[in-house]
Amino acid sequence: MAMAAYVKLILGSVAFSIFWVLAVFPTVPLLPIGRAAGSLLGGILMVIFQILTVDQAYQAIDLSILVLLFGTMVVSGYLERADAFKYLGTAITAALALMILDFKDAVPCLEKVSYSLLIFFCGMFVTVQGFNKTGIPSALWELMEPYAKIDEISGIVVLALVILVLSNLVSNVPTVLLLGARMAASAALISTAYEKKAWLILAWVSTVAGNLSLLGSAASLIVCEQASRVPNLGYTLTFWNHLKFGVPSTLLVTGIGLLLLKS
Repeated sequence: MAMAAYVKLILGSVAFSIFWVLAVFPTVPLLPIGRAAGSLLGGILMVIFQILTVDQAYQAIDLSILVLLFGTMVVSGYLERADAFKYLGTAITAALALMILDFKDAVPCLEKVSYSLLIFFCGMFVTVQGFNKTGIPSALWELMEPYAKIDEISGIVVLALVILVLSNLVSNVPTVLLLGARMAASAALISTAYEKKAWLILAWVSTVAGNLSLLGSAASLIVCEQASRVPNLGYTLTFWNHLKFGVPSTLLVTGIGLLLLKS
């Protein structure tokens, strides 16, 4: 590997580490800037360190997810104002209509939007894309692939652990994109049945993996942010508090699913 490649690997790892530490410990004493600013810092460093170009950074941001999150938060505000949560059958349609027909100030509903969370996801998309370009996630899979034989119980366990770790390190979507074709190709060498099983295992474990830590799921982060903003009743869900429940429940549910897939 060329020296320039080593430098980018190190710098990319530093940028990702800063993002990860601040996402897990938003009030870390040395840099208490919070999750959103920490995520943005990680993304900016990926560009400054030339791991990604500016265009690649823009392309890494998934606008469809951001629009979905924004829209969901706005609709939630209208549902709450209309006391419509108990009528969910028609509430979504009614809330969307209210955004146009309400003829009232939309600010109270727009204030329900967690803009810091949207910023966090922007930075996360860029940072994760930069980390993937360092080659570390690919190297991890290449290291573990010989031990992740899908026709052996020990291999399935190793495979599940790799998916769990990567899904909580770089999120589940990049993990699926990284491992999908490789897992399927490896399993296809055994039989077409094992190829199908490989896709099922990847789909199951990467989905359940989101419950392991706060960083594994967008839903967990949204709950965490919203809980801390409730007036007079705010609750700070820390990384460790979530982990105490997330680890055992994720391992249990993952194991049950793998047993069902095996049968």
